Amino acid sequence: MKKYSKVMLIAMLSLGFLNSACYGPFSLTKKLYRWNSAIDGKWAREGVFLGLAVIPVYGLGLLADALVFNSIEFWTGDNPMSTKSIRTLKNGEAEAVMVFDPSKRRLRIDNFQKGRPVSTMER
Repeated sequence: MKKYSKVMLIAMLSLGFLNSACYGPFSLTKKLYRWNSAIDGKWAREGVFLGLAVIPVYGLGLLADALVFNSIEFWTGDNPMSTKSIRTLKNGEAEAVMVFDPSKRRLRIDNFQKGRPVSTMER
């Protein structure tokens, strides 16, 4: 009976974790695919692809995205694998923070004066 309860507990936790309704962007898998597609030569690219498929790098990346990174993004709103670029420009007490998110094709610029927000522009 004790063994049965442990199995049921693990099954319930797994189903609850996997049923978080988080489809997500699969950023790690896309980065891996982009890296592979940047290799010159179709034969070299195919060889690397087959190597990554046989060694299960693609499978492990997909699993990490599905179970870890997409779940983190679902619960926190930020994916640790996203490729956001953040730049800060300062001139005296004026400061501008630019955030570019290529996955959403969005640029946001926040302007601050003496540490207080003055304006925000988003495109």
